[in-house]
Amino acid sequence: MEQDLIRIMLESGIIYLGYGLIPAVTSKLILNRSKRIANHQTIVDIDFIQSKMNNKMDTVVDVSNRDTLVPYITILEKYLDDSDKRVMYNNIHSLEIGKIRFRFLFGVCGSYNSEKNRLRYFVQNNIGHEFLHMASSYYDSRKKVILSGFRQSYKGNSMGKGINEGYTELLASRFFNKDHKVRTYKKLVRLATLVEFFFDDPRDMQHLYFNHNLPGLVNHLSKYAKKEDVINILFKMDEIILLQGSPVVSPVLVADYIKTQITLYNWFMNSDFSVEKKNEFKKLICTDKMVKLLIDNWGIKLNRNSSYNNDNDDDIDHKSL
Repeated sequence: MEQDLIRIMLESGIIYLGYGLIPAVTSKLILNRSKRIANHQTIVDIDFIQSKMNNKMDTVVDVSNRDTLVPYITILEKYLDDSDKRVMYNNIHSLEIGKIRFRFLFGVCGSYNSEKNRLRYFVQNNIGHEFLHMASSYYDSRKKVILSGFRQSYKGNSMGKGINEGYTELLASRFFNKDHKVRTYKKLVRLATLVEFFFDDPRDMQHLYFNHNLPGLVNHLSKYAKKEDVINILFKMDEIILLQGSPVVSPVLVADYIKTQITLYNWFMNSDFSVEKKNEFKKLICTDKMVKLLIDNWGIKLNRNSSYNNDNDDDIDHKSL
């Protein structure tokens, strides 16, 4: 019932957030499963899009806010391979950057608009996250296609916003924050960190991100679960983004957040990763007390064929506490 209500409100472009009815901040299509891409195909062919991009990397930066951007360019220049810096240099020449005087709704302190190649920030600390969006985004003005990290948007359909925001903030904390502190999207950062465990080399996931290769991420995770389940969990992360900064916490979304972690745990423990890496994964995931309760006391039944959409109790063996 509650899930249906949330879905109806979002599809109507309106959501109740404790302060009256206001336009939904997120796309009404995020929760609209009926408009998902047929056969769970990702939205665009990444090879087709990249073939249209300029492969020549020009390192001459000519923007009015050059002094503001230099520290971020310098860090990415140091840590990224040339193939992962190409998008940044393609976008930076026409980048419009400016400071905003007030925070956005729910405390959001910055934004990047792929269509206009425009970055806005409230304070200096907000630039890093938005700069990474710029450094991983491509917009096809003719086809109206947006590729931004792990997010794709095309003709009103959207996919990957949740994993994209989480992973963007994870990288921002590593690259730009001296204390490596995560400043926003904390639940999504946690999920992105768990997803990163599925890569032997974290730089492989990083490479997919900076080349806006969502199909590559889906294909990689499909080694450990059915492709349909991988698509479903990415859409579930898109829903979980609604927990960010909302004054009203939906128990449905909180439950989905926990279930998403359990699903990733199930996949990982059924994989061929080493015992040491599995123990490391379990140590991290059990820092969530509710997840630890489920794993340690209820006994999660590991079933490689279990689906995220399986709503019966067969995937959890309820032991007496």
